Amino acid sequence: MSIKPWSSRASDQSSIQLTRAQRASAESEAQMAAPPPSAPTRAAWPTAGLFQRGQCTVGCVGECSHPATGLEQNLGELEFARSACSAAQAGDEAQLAKLLERSAGAAALRGDGAGGASGFTPLHYAARNGHAGCVALLLRHRAAVDAATSGGATALHRAAFCGHEAIVRALLAARACATLQDADGEAPLHKAAAESHEKVARLLHEAAPAAAALRDRRGRTPAERVPVAAWGWLGDAPA
Repeated sequence: MSIKPWSSRASDQSSIQLTRAQRASAESEAQMAAPPPSAPTRAAWPTAGLFQRGQCTVGCVGECSHPATGLEQNLGELEFARSACSAAQAGDEAQLAKLLERSAGAAALRGDGAGGASGFTPLHYAARNGHAGCVALLLRHRAAVDAATSGGATALHRAAFCGHEAIVRALLAARACATLQDADGEAPLHKAAAESHEKVARLLHEAAPAAAALRDRRGRTPAERVPVAAWGWLGDAPA
């Protein structure tokens, strides 16, 4: 067995260290380039004993010095967990009713649960997750049926995309506008068509026939978004 000279081994070691450094640099750049999370994420404090902002696993709220476990909630998570948006997302009608009956009920109907400007409301969360009971409760409390997110999506867009027929019916009965277009130029009918939710698409078309002629930012009508054979009642997509 041949043994490499010390100078050669040192050179190899330097190359390994350089490769590791290059890999670490690339990983760091990738992390910096990654978009921020769209929802609150678990907070993690890598060093035990540091003051934590949030709720530790022992139950402290605020700052404490208990060792971190990586399972703590940050303040944003706590705020969302206590919000009407969280109750609507989970389909917890009892908790949602309690929040709406408080003096701050009007604020609960409008807030996104994270103190931000996303535009999401409890109605968006309930409609997206198929919780018809929560949708009905929110509508009884006069939730803004056409409230839009920063991307222009209404609760009707969300329900149509997911194919929640009963919720689409409820929103239309509450006079939700079926011709509103989001930032991509898509009406709820575009969403239903793109996901092949034909029953929902029929409901939307009956409520607003004019939506069939609307075009998204790429110039496509709802008929052109149908991924399967064209629906004759909606109009044939151009060849």
